Formats: sequence, C-alpha cells, structure tokens
Amino acid sequence: MIQLRNKRVAVIGIGSPGLAMAQFAQRQGAQVKCFGVRPADRVEAAKKTLKAPIELIPTDILPLNFADEFDLVILVTIYQDYVPALVAAKDKGVEI
Repeated sequence: MIQLRNKRVAVIGIGSPGLAMAQFAQRQGAQVKCFGVRPADRVEAAKKTLKAPIELIPTDILPLNFADEFDLVILVTIYQDYVPALVAAKDKGVEI
C-alpha cells in the first residue's frame, strides 16, 4: 500500500467515489485537493458532507502545470479534457 502521510494528493473526481477517496487519503495523513467537473451548487452540497478540510475545485480543464504542487494524483474518474495535464504530470514524475 502507498504511504500517504505528508503526501500532497490530487484526487480526480468529485462525485461520491472521489469524495470517499479524498476522505480516505486525508485520514491517512495526506493533504488533499479534489478536482472535477461539477456544477457549483453540487460542489457546495458536497462540501457540506465532508468531515475533513478538503478543497474541492470544480474545473472543466486542468492547467498543464496543475500537478506541480502534488506528489500523487489519484484517478477515480477521467475527463477527456484532463488528459493533457495528467500526461504532463506523469512526464514530470508525479505518481498517478
């Protein structure tokens, strides 16, 4: 199992599975941000369900340098428009 303590983790997916993964990673000691395609009202509703301070970032496209601040990217789902940024992250050595 991957050690998550003190890791900076990006979770791709802010639906129920992504939120569950984000909370799991946070409980294991990771600093977590969640990215996904969601309407703002659903993101606000999702924030109310979280028991931990996890940043939810709704975005249609990830910038190519989005993973510069992360040690690990966890894919719970995939969005076609996220692929270029994920490839760039992998090329920089970020674990996916």
